[in-house]
Amino acid sequence: MSELKEELTEEEFLKRLHSIVRHIRNVQERGLLLAERLVENGESDLARRLVQRCFSHDNDKFDKLQFNALNGSDKSLLKLVVDHHRSINRHHPEFHESIFVMSDLDLSELCIDWSSRASEAGTNLRDWIKDSAMERFDFKIQSRCYQKIKKYVDLLLDEPMKKV
Repeated sequence: MSELKEELTEEEFLKRLHSIVRHIRNVQERGLLLAERLVENGESDLARRLVQRCFSHDNDKFDKLQFNALNGSDKSLLKLVVDHHRSINRHHPEFHESIFVMSDLDLSELCIDWSSRASEAGTNLRDWIKDSAMERFDFKIQSRCYQKIKKYVDLLLDEPMKKV
């Protein structure tokens, strides 16, 4: 593994800073939206805990090692840092024995994280779940886990526009 680059250029630093902040703000906005819709469904306690979680979402990405490594220049270090991040944050299935043991709070934050990432990448969240996440995390449409994910995604996303 190559040596960690201690300092980023000003441009790299600002790009990384803005990227992290943009993602966290997206998570916070989507967290508030999902919380409002959960309250409408009578799930106020989950809504409150979800907002609390979203306002501390991914704060570990500001730690110096993660901040510098996530710039992506050293691929082996990047993999270690990403694996570590996933192992210490409950909204990642990798934190748990499997996705099936994630709490409703963990799954709702996971859906918000996925929704934010899909928006940032310009991809379709529902397609990504069916084309990638289901295989990656080994869950099926018939599973209770999928039903919960679908519930949170449906609450987060408006129906796509239909052709007229």
